[in-house]
Amino acid sequence: MTIKYTKLPSFSSDQIEAEIFGEDVHPTNKGTLIYAAVYTLDDAAVVSILKRTLAAVDLETQLVALEAIEAFMQSRKTAYGAKELKVSVTKFAADNPNHATEALSTLATISEFEKLFSRC
Repeated sequence: MTIKYTKLPSFSSDQIEAEIFGEDVHPTNKGTLIYAAVYTLDDAAVVSILKRTLAAVDLETQLVALEAIEAFMQSRKTAYGAKELKVSVTKFAADNPNHATEALSTLATISEFEKLFSRC
């Protein structure tokens, strides 16, 4: 059996942001684009997208961004943007008290990675 892989097109930061913050894009597609950013863009662009997503889009996409923070920090073994992300996550928790548990978990994860990766 032969497995065929389809190469995904590469996206620029501007293209990804235009889609994530676009009006007619399904939240599932926005989530896919957030992870595309996490695994393909430079650190500064990823942190910028995650912060803007937590502040500006629908709740479902914001929850994906919370999860993507862990993927970003862990996959790159970085604490880059940790302080900024903590501020954004804290604001998200204040604005969405029904999802404070997810936000607190993300804050704990950021703190753990910050301690771990700031020594590297």
